[in-house]
Amino acid sequence: MNSRQLHLIQSDSCACTLYCLMFHPMILCSSNFISDTFVTPVLENTSVPYILLRENVQWHKKILQDIAEMEEYTEKPGGQMEVMKCIYDIWNLLYQNTSIPSKEERIKSRDLAAVKKMTNYIQNHYQQKITLQDICEAGNVGKTKCNALFATYINLTPMEYVKNYRIEKSSELLNKTDLSITEIAYEVGFGEASYFSKIFGRQIGCSPQQYRNLGKEMSEYYEKPCNSDLWTHI
Repeated sequence: MNSRQLHLIQSDSCACTLYCLMFHPMILCSSNFISDTFVTPVLENTSVPYILLRENVQWHKKILQDIAEMEEYTEKPGGQMEVMKCIYDIWNLLYQNTSIPSKEERIKSRDLAAVKKMTNYIQNHYQQKITLQDICEAGNVGKTKCNALFATYINLTPMEYVKNYRIEKSSELLNKTDLSITEIAYEVGFGEASYFSKIFGRQIGCSPQQYRNLGKEMSEYYEKPCNSDLWTHI
């Protein structure tokens, strides 16, 4: 079972023995080189969330043997060193027999995950006050990295994304509710109605009230009944 994977262990029958060995990956990281080359690539390999070990697969069988041996070693004096040996053996088999993404692919995957966390944070908290620091903490990145990620993948600054998302939500409220312009401004996270109207006009090209009126006109137009005479001639 790879890291950060939600899982559940249960038996189909009442008679079972569960042997569970949990260890921190730092046990394997004797140096930065070992960590970066052999450990992190496996842990961050999202294409391998887990491996179902089968005895008819040779390298799977060897892992199952190592697991069985570890259970025996735990009962013997000095057996911890033998357990460590088995762990290294298992990890080597995992590394040798799974497809490892390149360093560039792993970096891109981490970056995309950070962007997703930050945009999700904005979408879940747009009604509240949001600072650049809040966004950075959501993605676990610094301000420079945060700005760079938004520029690369979204082509906006983080705070521009916040404003755009608030305007998007406000346009929905203008069309679907009877809330006042001031109420909508506060509802989507703007502190002042005048500032909201200014940003809305800059983004959409008209005032919030003009946008609402246009939406009503379009709605009334499409709700009008068809001209039966026209359809008869067609």
